Amino acid sequence: MRFFRILLYHFFHKSNVFNLSVLFGYPLLIVIVACSLHADFPITLPTYISVGIIMATVIVLPNFLIQYRKNEFIYRLKATIMNIYWIIATICLFFLFIVVLITIWMFLWAMIFPQQRMLVKTINWGIFILGILLTTAMGIAIGFCAGGIFKSNSVSLIIMFSMFLIPLYLGGVTIPLDIIYNKAPWLFYLTLAIPFKYPVSILQLAWGGDINGMKVISSTGHLINVGFPNIWIGIIVSLAISGLLIFLGIKFFRLR
Repeated sequence: MRFFRILLYHFFHKSNVFNLSVLFGYPLLIVIVACSLHADFPITLPTYISVGIIMATVIVLPNFLIQYRKNEFIYRLKATIMNIYWIIATICLFFLFIVVLITIWMFLWAMIFPQQRMLVKTINWGIFILGILLTTAMGIAIGFCAGGIFKSNSVSLIIMFSMFLIPLYLGGVTIPLDIIYNKAPWLFYLTLAIPFKYPVSILQLAWGGDINGMKVISSTGHLINVGFPNIWIGIIVSLAISGLLIFLGIKFFRLR
């Protein structure tokens, strides 16, 4: 718990403007813009929440690990009686806490818009929380891999931001899913090779989607098939990929 408080102090008290703007400024901007532009029907807010989660774990987490490895903060911790796995688990728990803050932040701002409040009664909260946890787990796993591999913040930001753009464009945020499905079906099924496709789809299903039919609401208001037959496939694939990546991430993190 003491280490968690140290992380909290270092992250918010000594954090740079970039981290805070990425975590809270950009998600707020996309929620307000998206909700304002789509005033005729409820947009899929989970898609935009997933953007905030991915930014926190794939962009900010590696930057956080590299920064504190440079000033030997991590090394001093490893020199204490604290177990390396306990350090890693606490960092993961801390970023889960950050994700919860981002989710609440975006949710509250979205509730200003009447069309978003219409869908609250349709939310499957169990599936919604599961989607949050799976998306966060995958993001943290990727973040630890990047934080262990890269030595430079600038290199990490360039590469990880490029990875962030893939789910941004093909996950239904920039280009509606039904347009991808109707205009380029091959590209739609190619998205099944994107790791974040599975946990984000589960997150989207919980928000007014058809869980039995495995259909989510696109940003144009139409129901579109997620591309895999049942929710268990999404859960298993998400856990398998996250497990493999977190294993590699811990190995890279320890070697550094």
